[in-house]
Order: sequence, then structure tokens, then C-alpha cells
Amino acid sequence: MNLALSGLAVSHLSVVHGFPCIASSARALSDPSPPHLTPPRPRSDVTTSSYVPQLTPLARPSWLSSTSQRKSSQPYRRSLRRNAIKIDRSRQPSRPENEVASEADLDTCPAECVREIKSQSELDVILEHAERNNILVVVDFYRTACGSCKYIEQGFAKLCRAEGDLEHPVIFLKHNVMDDYDEQSDIAEALRIKVVPLFHFYMHKNLVESFPTREKSRILETIQKYVPNFQSDDEFLDDEFFLSDEE
Repeated sequence: MNLALSGLAVSHLSVVHGFPCIASSARALSDPSPPHLTPPRPRSDVTTSSYVPQLTPLARPSWLSSTSQRKSSQPYRRSLRRNAIKIDRSRQPSRPENEVASEADLDTCPAECVREIKSQSELDVILEHAERNNILVVVDFYRTACGSCKYIEQGFAKLCRAEGDLEHPVIFLKHNVMDDYDEQSDIAEALRIKVVPLFHFYMHKNLVESFPTREKSRILETIQKYVPNFQSDDEFLDDEFFLSDEE
């Protein structure tokens, strides 16, 4: 009996990769219906119909308007654009203050005669104009808190007015070496100006003379060196327009 059972068991052995294992038929003889291999029974309370979930659409954000709303707002936007371009030009200045002077403005003498320059671009434009017309350019570098600068500025303006009356080819400029923030200006920093009053003389865009002075005669002599027919006003030679060497 035991031999028969052992023979039955051996007959149901199979070899896999050289190692013996029990076949499924022999396992079935000992345990015909193992519980872990029994398929689950279908439940009667569950229907076989497919379940389709109902998706709720997301709400439209309040900032995203519909097409109809965008179309209705277009006439309003067009009216805003039409009203936006209606600017009262009568109250607007004809030219910004920082705009570079035109060629026509360079040929005329301003109300204060000596033209004030604020930037290097203004100076470059004037030097270009002077080069084309063979004009001498004289620049007075000053500082508001400088007493000598104030005195010599008056005589410098008289020279400019004399040039305007006689139409001599000379352009008179002035530049404050301190800007609105009480710092050294870009021109003064680029030219390395350390003392005022300082005078620069430009001919054909080249700096031909540069010196600090309070001497009335030296400025006039330098101008006449490049413009021989330039004649000064007698008031320019008056000592009241200049400081003496003593403070």
C-alpha cells in the first residue's frame, strides 16, 4: 500500500531544469479544490452594465470674458483710443528742453547771447556745425558759486553781443561744471576740468587753446588769433567786468 502510494507520487514528479517538482495533476489529487485557486462568484447585486462617470465642467474664471462680452467691449475701446489721441498741443512746448539745437537755431543768437549747453551731445552738434562753416567755438566753463566766474561772465556776454552785431564767425558757449545734483557734470568729468573759470577754444572740432584765466586781454587776444577781424566792444576792456588778481 505504501509502495503504491509512493509510486503514484513519483509518477507525478516532473523534472524542470534538472530539479524535480510536483506536477499540477498530483497536487490536484491531494487537494482537488484549493480555496485560494477557486474563482470568485459573481455578485447578484452588481449589474453588468458599464459605469460612465459624470464629469462636471469647471467654472469659467471671472477674469476670462466670453466672446460676446469681448465683442461688446470693442466699440468702447475704440472710443477710448479716439479720445486718447486728442491732445491739446497749444499747451505743449514746441521742443523739449533737452533736445539738441537745430542748424537754424545755431545761426541765431539766443536771448542771453551766450548759449548754455547741458550735455556732450549738444557740444558735438555745435562743433559739427562750426566745422562746416569754419567757425571758432569758445566755451566758458564756470560754477555758480564761483565769484570770478560771475564777473567774467558779464564781459563774455558782451563779447557775444558784439559778435552778433558784427557777424563774426564765433560761437560763444557756457557750461556749468556742476549738475542739478551738485555733482560734476559729464562734460567736466570727460574733459577733466579741475579749475574755473576755464576757457576752451575749438577750431575744426579740435581743441586749439585751453586755459583758466581772469585776464580780460587774454581771452580777446586768443579770439583775434583765430579771427583776425574780430573787434571787441570798449566796455569789454573796462575793469568792472573782471575781478582783479586780488580776491
